[in-house]
Order: sequence, then structure tokens, then C-alpha cells
Amino acid sequence: MTERALILCTVAGFVALLVLAGRAFVAARKQRALAAVPLLPARFEEAFVAADSPWSIRLLAFSTPQCQQCWLLQKPALEEVAARADRVEILPINALEQPELAERYGILTVPSTVVLKPDGRASAVNFGYAPARQLLEQIAAAG
Repeated sequence: MTERALILCTVAGFVALLVLAGRAFVAARKQRALAAVPLLPARFEEAFVAADSPWSIRLLAFSTPQCQQCWLLQKPALEEVAARADRVEILPINALEQPELAERYGILTVPSTVVLKPDGRASAVNFGYAPARQLLEQIAAAG
């Protein structure tokens, strides 16, 4: 009986250690994304944003054509954000076609979103689905 309890405690401790390591990994990726060089690389900037853009906040929405969660969950949330938020430009980005940009913000999963402040610095990063309410709060904090 004591051997089973000892094994159970060992397994539980190992699982807890793995959970803590996973949380630390995600936190480090978010810090890396938030510290990314401001503004988009010139070739992306020219492709997405005109020099006289009226938008103050940009929302980078990373997805892929095969991502079901991107189209079933994240797209409706982005449409709600577009309808409710002022001066926000949503930039849909295919992570497979733009690997340099995905790497810059530490994107390993889709959907992922990055909220950029008016100065071009990232203010919030979401790895995985982010509901409209959360995105609207992040946009309000950024702007």
C-alpha cells in the first residue's frame, strides 16, 4: 500500500512539474513576442498598411487554410471586434505563407492574435483562440 502511495505521489509531482514547465514556456514565448522589434517588416507593412492609414491599433490574426478553429471560432470573434471597435485594423495572416512574421511573434499554433499599439509595439499576444470580449479588452488597453 505504501509503495502505491509513493508511486502516486511521484507521478503527481512529475505531472505538476510538467504543468509548471509548460506554463513557463508559454510565458517566455509571450514575453518574446511582446519584446519583438516594433512595426511589421517593410514588405509586410507595404502589403497590409498604407502610409496614410487611419487605423491606430492593428490586430494580427494568424491562421492557416486548414485550421478549423480559425474559421469556426476565431473568424466570428474577429468579425465582432471589427463591428464593435473603432480605429482597429485586422490583418489576416496566413502563418504558412508568412513564416518570418510568425517567427517574429513566436507563433507556434493557430489561431493566434497579436494586438499592436499605435507605435507598432505588441501589447498583447494570444496563443490559441481568443474570444471577442478578450480582444476588445486588449485593444482598449493598447490604445
